Amino acid sequence: MRAVLGAALLLLMLCVAGPAARAADAATGPFVHLEGSLGLDSFQPFGNGSLVKGDPAQLWRNPGNRNSFAWGGRGEAGWDLGGDGTIFRLGVIVSGWRSQQQDDDPIEGGVVLEPNPMGGKPYGEIAICDEGEPCYAYDQEIRRSYWEVMPELAVGFPGAEGALYWIGLQPFYGELVQDSHSYFDFSGPAQPAQWGGVENRIDSKAYGALLTATAETWLSQSLKLVVSGGVGPYVLKADSVSRGRRFGAEVKDSATLVGVRGQLSLAGEVTLADNLSLGLVGRADFWSDQPFVEGINGDFGGQAPCAHKPNGDLVCEPPSAVGDYNIFSDTRLNLFVGLGMTYRF
Repeated sequence: MRAVLGAALLLLMLCVAGPAARAADAATGPFVHLEGSLGLDSFQPFGNGSLVKGDPAQLWRNPGNRNSFAWGGRGEAGWDLGGDGTIFRLGVIVSGWRSQQQDDDPIEGGVVLEPNPMGGKPYGEIAICDEGEPCYAYDQEIRRSYWEVMPELAVGFPGAEGALYWIGLQPFYGELVQDSHSYFDFSGPAQPAQWGGVENRIDSKAYGALLTATAETWLSQSLKLVVSGGVGPYVLKADSVSRGRRFGAEVKDSATLVGVRGQLSLAGEVTLADNLSLGLVGRADFWSDQPFVEGINGDFGGQAPCAHKPNGDLVCEPPSAVGDYNIFSDTRLNLFVGLGMTYRF
């Protein structure tokens, strides 16, 4: 955060100094634009092991949406073609980000995933703490990453006082990966020692296109404001594999999600030379549907068939109406702030 504030102050000083004036006509020719940014990744963690957070009779599903620290980059290369009038842009954008979060809150119980000897869905063995007191040590690490390639076709229309307005199309292909690893260890006096955990991985591929609009206006001789937005449909194909760390049970699922993606960016660019500018950039990226995996949920006494194993342990089959480590979807939002540089050849 200090680095971002320092960069903003530097840009303000450069604006006051005004080292270079804007060109009378919009620049054309080849260019590159590079960004580095920090931000937040909004996501739905995997409820590894179907943990009990409150009433022991009600199994806790997932911990709800979380925000995780993220870092990313963006590169664009293109060519602006035209003269004093309409400008045509051909380019390609490559971008990506990573995020990581760890959760070690104690829990009040759990369901240990193990194979069903009769085949079919795995069983979950319930272990509940005494009087609702936390008795499980819990550790979960979640890593997410996304990268995409996005060709760009745009048409620019000059406006008054050097302004430039763009309408474009940006088809994209992207890959989203979420890795989740959990471990929980029972430490209470009410049950014999137990441990467990789940490893989950979701691999997703997204195909879509954005219809974009951009406005470039000059606030001073050296400071340009760039506001851009885009919206469009996409199809996301997701595959999930969940494995129990104690007994090795494995559950797979696949899903195809159809949604709407929206992007918004705001940048202030300072001209340092005729062909070089630096800027402070803020970006928001919204997805109406991104995948997450749902674990077991519900009241096992009323929803799930339970039976005693030969050794006397009570096991309950996960209720199929609610989850069983299937893929579900929810909205996602990524926010980033960073520094950008544009160079024209």
